[in-house]
Amino acid sequence: MAHNITLVNGKYSFAYAGEAGWHRLGQQVPEDSPLEVWLEEAGLNWTALESQMFFPVTDGQMVPVPGHKVLYRSDIHTTLAVVSNRFKPVQPKSMLAFFESAIADFGFKMSTAGALKGGRKVFASARVGKGFKVHGVDEMRPYLMFSTAFDGSLPTNIRFCYIRPVCDNTVTAALRGKSTGEVTVRHVSRFKSEEVQSQMGLLLSTQKDMEEAFNALASVKIGEEQARDFVAKLLVAPDAVDLQAPVVKSAEIIYGLFAGQGRGATLASANGTAFGLLNAITEYVDHHKPSRNEDNRTDSAMFGLGNAMKNRALDRLLALAA
Repeated sequence: MAHNITLVNGKYSFAYAGEAGWHRLGQQVPEDSPLEVWLEEAGLNWTALESQMFFPVTDGQMVPVPGHKVLYRSDIHTTLAVVSNRFKPVQPKSMLAFFESAIADFGFKMSTAGALKGGRKVFASARVGKGFKVHGVDEMRPYLMFSTAFDGSLPTNIRFCYIRPVCDNTVTAALRGKSTGEVTVRHVSRFKSEEVQSQMGLLLSTQKDMEEAFNALASVKIGEEQARDFVAKLLVAPDAVDLQAPVVKSAEIIYGLFAGQGRGATLASANGTAFGLLNAITEYVDHHKPSRNEDNRTDSAMFGLGNAMKNRALDRLLALAA
């Protein structure tokens, strides 16, 4: 598997309506496709089944493992994870059915759906309105992203994902201090659809806050010395004595993207601004950060350490704009 999109029986577990994803993989479906088509084309037409765990002892007896169970796919019988007996999975069909119904109430339609890491992570997204332009020139497209994981690596979550089309950068951060920045349901809790849908309405009200935040960043000028210092502090641990060679290389890549090499870096909204620095960091994480393969890069950029770096950068840059 060369990409993070799961490949099963020669078919990528990704479906999209409209424009193809950055990886150009998967199946295109009509925008108004029914749920059954989305499930089939996105490779999500399966269930996470549960099985008791056992281990053999010297006399050949199989002894159950207390407190844990195995989750596995109903279609190809591959293991998804070993989890606590308290773990309550949200099934792919239930997830997409809820998301499709919820976004329809707000006038939105499904944009993408798919599986990552062999099905251990499942996601769907919906385009939210027409979006906005930062300083009138830099387009940002907001999406609602619904994701869950069967390996416990992330909770069931609904949040905004902002895509900058000029460079395919993604920002999935919630504004610090905004209690409605995302909707999260832990896997030890029951998924209550009515309650989650109510919280989604509050989540949608935060879009204007992010638009204002991006415009504020575009109004803050950042010089070379300040940009280099910011990136260095972002990349190293607080107690680091000096910069190691890989960190120095990464810092130079990010500064180069900020200084004009990045896609969209010369737009008025980004040229020498905090918004431009945020996008340089985001472009680095999404497209340039060293990784063993694209599988790990995308997972990191959307859900892991790369996403955490983008969140830290946004928080710190907004502090400069305050």
